[in-house]
Amino acid sequence: MGWLTDKPGSVILREKAREIRQNRYTLLIFALATQSDGRTISALQEQWREIDKLTGSRILFVAFYNAHPWEYKVYSEGSRYSQQSNPDLRHLLGMQPNTIDTDRFMDTMTEESYALAQSLGIPLTDIPCLVFVETHNVSVYHVLKLNSVGEDSLIQILRRFVTDYLNKPSNKEYFQTLERIKRLEEDRTSQIAKLRRIPQDIERANTRIQQLRLQLDSERERITQSVRKQLLDDFVSPEKARLVEVRTMVGPLRGLLAASEKDARNILFKWVREGRADPIRTIALDKYLSQLLQYLSDLGSGEIEREIIKLTTAVKRRDLEHEEQKELGIRLNALRSAREEVRIKFLQLVNQDMFFDRNKIQEHFQSLQVEERTLLSVVFDQIYATYPARLETEVDNALIVIRDPIESEIAILEERLRQLTAGDLEIAINNAIAPLSEEIRKLNELIRTSHPDAFGVLANLNRRYSIKQVKLSAGTAFREYGPTIIDFLSRIFAG
Repeated sequence: MGWLTDKPGSVILREKAREIRQNRYTLLIFALATQSDGRTISALQEQWREIDKLTGSRILFVAFYNAHPWEYKVYSEGSRYSQQSNPDLRHLLGMQPNTIDTDRFMDTMTEESYALAQSLGIPLTDIPCLVFVETHNVSVYHVLKLNSVGEDSLIQILRRFVTDYLNKPSNKEYFQTLERIKRLEEDRTSQIAKLRRIPQDIERANTRIQQLRLQLDSERERITQSVRKQLLDDFVSPEKARLVEVRTMVGPLRGLLAASEKDARNILFKWVREGRADPIRTIALDKYLSQLLQYLSDLGSGEIEREIIKLTTAVKRRDLEHEEQKELGIRLNALRSAREEVRIKFLQLVNQDMFFDRNKIQEHFQSLQVEERTLLSVVFDQIYATYPARLETEVDNALIVIRDPIESEIAILEERLRQLTAGDLEIAINNAIAPLSEEIRKLNELIRTSHPDAFGVLANLNRRYSIKQVKLSAGTAFREYGPTIIDFLSRIFAG
């Protein structure tokens, strides 16, 4: 991981302290340079993204940048220093700048580089340089003087070193072990998550099974009603004929009871036009009945209405001769005029007073409903006697496409539920976790006794660059108030 320009070096160390102590970062590289080292400063500022990608997940490359306190937002809200400390020291407490200023970057690198060099015992004349610290042994470190590299760029030096460091056989095996531990820990975390999800999985399985069963019942009811209707439509008997007749009366009566007075008059005249004497006799008051039946007769007991419908269709035909079409139009207009005369008389009659007895309609409507239910029962008894297995067979045939996948999913869920409630899955998960934990333990013991070699790789580079080994002289006291980058280093090294 490379230095990120929007975080000071102290923040990077603070974030990564735990991983450094656990040797997950196996090497620290500190870049020391001052404002006099323009080439190095520019390289750091321009190439930090590439450095980040190049150094990967095992090398922590650190440079330093602190913006003005008022340009920071709190990076770690849990830090008790962020609210209590002197604002002038907040750049040391793990905060994040919004912008990067080149001049302040140079100032920070100068200040931190001199402080770190003096604390670690590095001669100031060695700056600019890279400081290499192996995290498993911080008592010594190596310094690569950048003034000695000639025309080579900072990124070229790092490429040579990182290539050799990662590909040295013993190092490669170590890093593969770390990756193996990481994958095993991820697998173990996944298994533990499954174990914790068992109660929720039981609840979800029960809910889904209930939903599927309700869906199946609903589909069965829908299909049954559809098949019953088809059987009823196809069946012929006197009772079926009467049922159809009753239903033709029930609907209009229901509409009449719910209608306004104006709509009721329209319904009644429709019956007059269609020649429907029975419902008229049922609902009309006695004083209007004879006259209403006379209007019905005047319209030919529905014959004129049927003829109007027939002629209306005929005159629209395009294959008629003009004279023939004209004659049909004359006849149609005559019939419409006759119907209109009756309609005017009808309205004059029914507008005078309420023309029907609502209570009488309600009683007749209820009587027809009872008769409808009785006839329906009788007709279906006849259907079942005539076609004893047809309803069940047709329902099953129509339902099979829906039922099979639903019942299959229910069976899978029930087996899953059995495993969850019987403890089988919990046992299986624990059995899977145990070997993972054991292998992680063994691999952790292995990496604690073997470490990647950075200094050996640096020794090979020593033929080309000026690299020297230095004894660590950093103090271990950690100031709780206003800690500096040196304080963070001393805490990590002392840990």
